[in-house]
Amino acid sequence: MGSSGNSPSFEENPGDDSLDVSGMLELRNGEDSGSDSDLETSPFNNMILRSPAASFVSLSSPEERAEAMARTNDELMRKLEEKEAHFMARFSEHEQVIDELQSKVDQMRTELGATKKEEKELRVKEVRSAVGRSQRC
Repeated sequence: MGSSGNSPSFEENPGDDSLDVSGMLELRNGEDSGSDSDLETSPFNNMILRSPAASFVSLSSPEERAEAMARTNDELMRKLEEKEAHFMARFSEHEQVIDELQSKVDQMRTELGATKKEEKELRVKEVRSAVGRSQRC
């Protein structure tokens, strides 16, 4: 199976466990906006992925391939752990913000209830005052 243009090609060789990998580098999420804010908001923008198969093709013995795959697996696990830690920290920060906002909402509800109670008491007092004046007249 060949390819045209810039798309990656994968060609299997019958009877061989290796792949002919040409053009395996691809730019993740396509466009390079050049904006630092985009890179900060999405850690996956402009990530270049390379197929592990590209590295393994040149290795001749199964032991070498297994070792290379183990190293790749270790590196990917380390990156995964870093990303998980990063996202857990952000999740924790967002939870804190939510808790603070919920506290503000609760405080404002309490203040609103107190204001409504005070308004009601003033109305009752005003009605009593009006009734008292009309009885004097």
